[in-house]
Amino acid sequence: MSTAIYDEIFDFKLVAALDLGTTYSGYAYSFMEDPNAIFFPQSWYAGEGQLASLKTPTCLLLNPDRSLNSFGYTAENRYVHLASEDKHKD
Repeated sequence: MSTAIYDEIFDFKLVAALDLGTTYSGYAYSFMEDPNAIFFPQSWYAGEGQLASLKTPTCLLLNPDRSLNSFGYTAENRYVHLASEDKHKD
C-alpha cells in the first residue's frame, strides 16, 4: 500500500478513555471532528448471554506462557470451564 493511500485512509484523530477499575472496566472514544459523538459498548455479555452490562469485570486470563487468553466476562467463563475440568492450575 502506498503511503498516500495509507495517509488518506487513516487520516483521523481519535480520543479514547479507558476506565480500568478494581472491579469493572470500560472504554469510550470519539473522533476529533465530532467530539460530542461519543461511542461506547452498549453491553458486554456474560455467561450464556443472559446478562448485559455497560462494563466488564477487570480480570485477565493468561495462558501458561503468560500470553493473554481473554479479558472480562470471557476470561471468567473460560476460567470456570478450566476449573470444572481441574485444568486451572496449569
